[in-house]
Amino acid sequence: MNVVLAVKQYVSKMIEESGPGMKVLLMDKETTSIVSMVYTQSEILQKEVYLFERIDSTNRETMKHLKAICFLRPTKENVELLIQELRRPKYGLFFVYFSNVISKSDIKSLAEADEQEVVSEVQEFYGDFIAVSPHVFSLNLTGCAQGRNWNPALLARTTEGLTAVLLSLKKCPMIRYQLSSDMAKRLAQSVKQIITKEYELFDFRRTEVPPLLLILDRSDDAITPLLNQVIPRTPTLGQEGPGAAPSSRVTWTQSGYCWPSCPRPQDIVVFIIGGGTYEEAQTVYNLNRTSPGVRIVLGGTTIHNTKSFLEEVAASGVQSRVSERPHGVSRSSRQ
Repeated sequence: MNVVLAVKQYVSKMIEESGPGMKVLLMDKETTSIVSMVYTQSEILQKEVYLFERIDSTNRETMKHLKAICFLRPTKENVELLIQELRRPKYGLFFVYFSNVISKSDIKSLAEADEQEVVSEVQEFYGDFIAVSPHVFSLNLTGCAQGRNWNPALLARTTEGLTAVLLSLKKCPMIRYQLSSDMAKRLAQSVKQIITKEYELFDFRRTEVPPLLLILDRSDDAITPLLNQVIPRTPTLGQEGPGAAPSSRVTWTQSGYCWPSCPRPQDIVVFIIGGGTYEEAQTVYNLNRTSPGVRIVLGGTTIHNTKSFLEEVAASGVQSRVSERPHGVSRSSRQ
């Protein structure tokens, strides 16, 4: 379970499949960040990629001697920009790779725009997330909550990013979520819907103990990370593991998982709505190093420093939630 390697292999395969010759890598704002986290420019130059361009750039020159490797998120904006590009192609051949599932209607629109037959192939490569380190990923999203509910657009983006992680790691997990969080429940349901809809993509080799996707909500732990990176004890992990504050511990029972009657999962993806922290990432690194047979990947809507965490707390309306509690009821930082 190595998210950096997964994305790096996708990029390498794109370049290899385009064959020998000079190439341009055509990306959007998000895929530019995705690629730059796993490859340096000098490393890609060694693979005959001599030019890096944004598809939304309006001043690109026509270079018919170059092959274009297009790595784009399958958004409406990117599809429309690519349609315009194919109607007046600036490069000799196009190898098109989308970072997530693209609709059949969009494929049809692209095919109709390719009147000059410059598209060599179109594929889906599921590198739709930021690989921070081998065991940590981020979606670079902030302000996901509107009060106690999801921002609908960011729920969709989070679902896409999280399912891309699962596809890139070749995991079809059982899904467990924090029972006290409506946002965690909605994300779990949304991911489940995608897995059901795209069941052929998730038809991986079954293991005796299925992998686990555990979805947690940072809004139940709004203060603890500022005071001390306390990580609760969860039978997920057998010892200290990533999750909520000690006063709102996520147990297997709360998340719908019975312990110890069910086998211990070996491959675990922990996703934190509202973002993880680098100290939690260090905890996961130590767990992976000291727990034979257990592989954990930590992800979040973002990875916080102190400034970004305070901004997220303010945006999520945590202060209003605290004020709504009955008088005299407080949440302690330790038990």
